[in-house]
Amino acid sequence: MTREQDQAPGRDRQARAQAREPAREQGQGPGQDQGRGLRVLVVDDTLLYRLLLKEALERIAGVSVVGQADNGHSGLERVRELSPDVVLLDIEMPVMNGLEMLAVMRREHPLVKVLVVSAISRHSSKITLEALDIGAFDFIGKPVSESAEASRSALFRELRSKLAPLIAQGSAAGTTATTPAVTGTTSTARAATGATTTARATADATAAGTSATAFTAAGTSATAHTAAGTTGTAQPGVSAATTRRAATGATGATAAALATGATRATVAAQGTTRATAATPSPRQRPTPGGQQAAAASAPQSQSPSHAQAPPRGQPPHQPAGETAGDAGEALRRIQRGRWQAIGIGISTGGPQALNRLLPTLPLGRPPILIVQHMPALFLTTLAEKLNAQSTLEVIEASNGLILQPDHVYIAPGGIQMTVKRQALGARIELHDAPSENHCKPSVDYLFRGLAESFGGSALGIVMTGMGDDGARGLLQMREAGAYTLVQDEASCTVFGMPRQALNLGAADQALSLDQLTQALKVAR
Repeated sequence: MTREQDQAPGRDRQARAQAREPAREQGQGPGQDQGRGLRVLVVDDTLLYRLLLKEALERIAGVSVVGQADNGHSGLERVRELSPDVVLLDIEMPVMNGLEMLAVMRREHPLVKVLVVSAISRHSSKITLEALDIGAFDFIGKPVSESAEASRSALFRELRSKLAPLIAQGSAAGTTATTPAVTGTTSTARAATGATTTARATADATAAGTSATAFTAAGTSATAHTAAGTTGTAQPGVSAATTRRAATGATGATAAALATGATRATVAAQGTTRATAATPSPRQRPTPGGQQAAAASAPQSQSPSHAQAPPRGQPPHQPAGETAGDAGEALRRIQRGRWQAIGIGISTGGPQALNRLLPTLPLGRPPILIVQHMPALFLTTLAEKLNAQSTLEVIEASNGLILQPDHVYIAPGGIQMTVKRQALGARIELHDAPSENHCKPSVDYLFRGLAESFGGSALGIVMTGMGDDGARGLLQMREAGAYTLVQDEASCTVFGMPRQALNLGAADQALSLDQLTQALKVAR
């Protein structure tokens, strides 16, 4: 027997063993050094989920699983021992639960990203939103599948999407990702380099194909939201809560409040520290009258301050007297306008950003329509949470609602939301239309409706999030005469959606989260 023949059975056994290994993306083979790439610690009290998460993570190029733990106490010990870049964290665990562990991590390990792994339930949605407030980077839902392989595949798609920006960021910097997590009310400094920006753009393009696939099927069905119909004049979305708060005057925000805003390039280069926005206690608000509803839906002439949009793909030009990045001028333009509707598209980092923005807004605001990429049950909980903290009425949208001032309408999960102008005023329409940009609800879908119904009397804003949903819709709004804004890179959790809008020439201005808040305080 030759030496080659003698070694053949061993090679066959090795080949069979490798065939049983989970399929991996090119660039990471079995037995990759655990010190390389994005270092991930898995903390979950269920052995099955720890194994599923580990197997899913091992299929992602640029990721290494450095350890596991079955409760928050042992999880903290492993964090101190292993110094991971990311922790996948279950919430409900013995000894020390996930929220308790997260609170300690924000104090002791603020640079470690935390990705919450949550069950898709009403109870879990409340706890997950609390985790985002404490400082979790994002969350994924635990899949509900009949087979382990289906669960593993679902986890792989979600994890690859969520981790893509962090993998690229670590690769571009020549080290692992160490950007501080957004911590709700804690100021966070971010420094950006050209290499990091390029890598993030690549990661966003990769993640766009998988970032929202789980949202389209989760939670309630479209039928529940369309059953209300489009006839009748009653406002089913106006709850008794509208009598809870007394009217308050608009804040005394002035152009000087934004005049210190730098250009988006300067903000990214300087790593500007975000200031914490104070959250007011809820106040009683009056029930909107018929005159207010009519004012919200009545056609108005376009503001002369709106600039003609540039050709598709060209950077936005600036009107005479306005320089790129002049946040003070952006505020003055918003003050001069008479806005019938404000559209906001937001994804990763959205609950934290909205929690800083909406509770600060006084009465006297135009209707605000929001598409937030989340599963349906989480959106219902988010609307209730924001409503309890805000002066404005924050509700989950339903079909046929007439837009009213001082109302915020959050698109339900698993359905597309748009706006149509009709004889009785501008109404919300919900459609079981196909996903766009792998998203349902889609920001592009909403923004097209705003462009068609309101033209130059609408404001469009694309905020933090991965992927490119909202970029084309924002361009349509700008071409229709609307004034369009994006959140700047320094204040974003993920700069994917705003970057794509800027690349298309869809945005008039990039502003920080605090500057956007000041701008909406004077939008009437």
